[in-house]
Amino acid sequence: MGAKKYLRTIGLGLSGFFLLLMLTPTAAPAAAIEWKMQTIYPASDTSTPCIAEKIVNTLNDRLKGKLHITLYMPGQIVPEEGMFDALKRGVYDAAFMAPTWYQNFIPDAIVGFGLPLGWQGYDMDMEFFYKYGFLKYMRDIHAEQNVYYVCPNPFGQSTFLTNFPYRKLEDIKGKKLWCIGTTAAYLRNLGGVPVTFPISELYMALKLGTLDGTSGALSDLDANKWKEVVKYVNFPLNINPNNGAWLVNLKIWNELPPDVQKTIEDTIMELQPEMWKCIEDYGIAGVEAAKNAGVQINTMEPSEVQRLRPAALKVWQDVAKRSDRAPKTVQMLKDFLATKGIKIE
Repeated sequence: MGAKKYLRTIGLGLSGFFLLLMLTPTAAPAAAIEWKMQTIYPASDTSTPCIAEKIVNTLNDRLKGKLHITLYMPGQIVPEEGMFDALKRGVYDAAFMAPTWYQNFIPDAIVGFGLPLGWQGYDMDMEFFYKYGFLKYMRDIHAEQNVYYVCPNPFGQSTFLTNFPYRKLEDIKGKKLWCIGTTAAYLRNLGGVPVTFPISELYMALKLGTLDGTSGALSDLDANKWKEVVKYVNFPLNINPNNGAWLVNLKIWNELPPDVQKTIEDTIMELQPEMWKCIEDYGIAGVEAAKNAGVQINTMEPSEVQRLRPAALKVWQDVAKRSDRAPKTVQMLKDFLATKGIKIE
C-alpha cells in the first residue's frame, strides 16, 4: 500500500471513530437523591435556624450532586400529629421533631427527650448519648418502627414561665400552665394543672389570664414574645436541655450509599456544638430581653428544690411502667447520672 493510500485509510478510520463517539450516547451523571424533610416546629422557633436549617443547608452543600434535602414547615407535607406515622410508612423521608410527639409508638423514647431534674447541661446530655451508648440504644428501638434515629438535637432549656412567683412548692398548686410530655406529668405531680392546646393560641391565653403560665424554653421569651405576657422566669430548669431528634425513614436510610451515610453522621457530630451554641445564645438573649421588659428572674432556694424531687421521681417511675422494655431504658439514665453524683431515688 502506498504511503498516501495508507494515510488516507488511517484518516478515514479515525474520522469514523470520532463520528461513532459523537453518535454514541454517553451516560448522564447520576441525579442527586431528593429528600423531603418536615420540621414540627414553626419558622419562628429557634430550632429552625439553629438546627433544622443548619443541618439541611450544610448537608446540601457537602453532598451536592449526591443528596438534596428540601425542608418543609409544619403541616406542609402532613399534619404535625401524623408526622411520625407518615415517616415510618415512607410518605416522606426525614423529620425534625421530639419524642414527646410520638410517645404512642415508642413510649420509652421519651427518656431521650429528657426527664425532669435529670441531666444537667449540654455536655452531660451529649456524654450520655455519644459515650455511654444511649445513641445506639435509641437507634435500636426506633428501628423497630422502621425509623432511623440519626441524632439527638438539644433545642432548649425548659422552665416554668409564670405570672406568679414560684418560690416554693405550694406556689404552683392549682395553677394552670400550658405544657406537654413529661413536663405535664411533672406539673401534675407538683399539684399544678397541665393544659394543652395548639401553641399558636398560647400567647393570647397568657395575655387574657386564661392560663397562669407555660412551660417553655428560655429562648421562647424573645422568639415567641412570652416576655410580653409573663412576669416571672423561674429556676431551676425543669429539663436542661430538652432534646429534639433528627429522624429518617429506615428503608430510605439503608438505600443511601455508605459514603453519604458517613458524611451525614460526621457532619452531625461536627455541627452539634455549633447548633447548641446557637440555641444557648438565643436563651441568653431571651432572658436579657425579658429582664429589660420588666420580667423578674426567680431562683428557688436549694432546700425548696429538694422538695420538688419526689414529683420528678414519680415521672421517672411512671415512664418505667410504659412498656416491658421501659424499666431498662430509665435505668440506663439513672445509672449514668449516678456516675455524675446525681441520684434519682
